[in-house]
Amino acid sequence: MSRSVYGRLKAGEFEGPRLAKERLEVIIPISLVLIMVLLYWLFNSLRDSFLALVGIPFAVSGGVLALYFTGLDFSISSAIGFVSLFGVSVMDGILIGSLITIRSGQPAWMPPNQCSTPRPSGCGRC
Repeated sequence: MSRSVYGRLKAGEFEGPRLAKERLEVIIPISLVLIMVLLYWLFNSLRDSFLALVGIPFAVSGGVLALYFTGLDFSISSAIGFVSLFGVSVMDGILIGSLITIRSGQPAWMPPNQCSTPRPSGCGRC
């Protein structure tokens, strides 16, 4: 007499959200690192790049509070919304950083032929 071993496999409706959650656990950190790399490429300064990222925790806390007060659960669609919220928050940080740079009397961007200390790439902020 042989014994068969039976187990339960969650599939169908349960498998889709599980796979999406696993993908988001990889995509969200990659997107944050990619945003940081692009900011460094834009500003050529770690300080300015981190200043543009300062708004992300505030945006996330506002999103979590909005989910709480509306009574909604954290789902895949809300996670995708948070990723887009990261982008909007960073765009605001870039605009505020550029405004601060302009108000301080320094040009935010100059053509390469007007730079006193040109960058190796030949363009960008001086």
